[in-house]
Amino acid sequence: MNLHLVSRWAVILLIGCAGSSVLVAAQGVPQKEALEYRTIAAERGPTPVRLAILLPPGGGDRAMADAVVSYLGTGLAKAGWTVVVPYLPGKLAGNIGGHPDRVLATLAAVQAKPGMGTGPVPLLGVSNGGNAAVAIAASNPGRFSRLVLHPGVPGQNLGKGLEGLPVWLRIGKNDELGWAQAFPMAESGLLKAKAKLDAKLIPGGHSPPVDWNALLTFLGDPRVKTPAPVSAKP
Repeated sequence: MNLHLVSRWAVILLIGCAGSSVLVAAQGVPQKEALEYRTIAAERGPTPVRLAILLPPGGGDRAMADAVVSYLGTGLAKAGWTVVVPYLPGKLAGNIGGHPDRVLATLAAVQAKPGMGTGPVPLLGVSNGGNAAVAIAASNPGRFSRLVLHPGVPGQNLGKGLEGLPVWLRIGKNDELGWAQAFPMAESGLLKAKAKLDAKLIPGGHSPPVDWNALLTFLGDPRVKTPAPVSAKP
């Protein structure tokens, strides 16, 4: 992610974050290498909770985790979802996509807690987090119930792990990194993988406005209140 995009996510970060935050190490991973994560509790919702995993953009560090909470996490919590955002502690290099086993270990640790539910959950990702989400879902068929890329640019050779999986892809028409030009390739790759695809180019830049009614309906929970729209100016 270039410096311009990092600064834009920093602006999002200044908006502030609602909900509680919990920092823990993922079970089954050595402490010195464990991911940390934020948990944003649902403002209201069923028990066991409706859990979603949200992967951050950029280098996947705490600042990017806080930014993606403001962009998507807070709205999901207002709509009744409990959102877990794994991020890399300072000692781990790269981005979240370089640590798929630790993401899965984080999910296992969360679901081991009382009342957190079991079974497949939605996996959402933004920018680099979206690309990571595709790779993780494709390599772990049956582990996730939905895949949201807002945005993401999956490639052409995704294997068979996404077959039948509902996938939401949104890319801004004015994406500063040129991802709009990659939309046909991304769409083609997901269709080739036989995903149940809902893909659109939409107004906006690399962090385009969120259509909450459509997104919550896709996630299968249209019954709760819709949060106010969140947008980031291109």
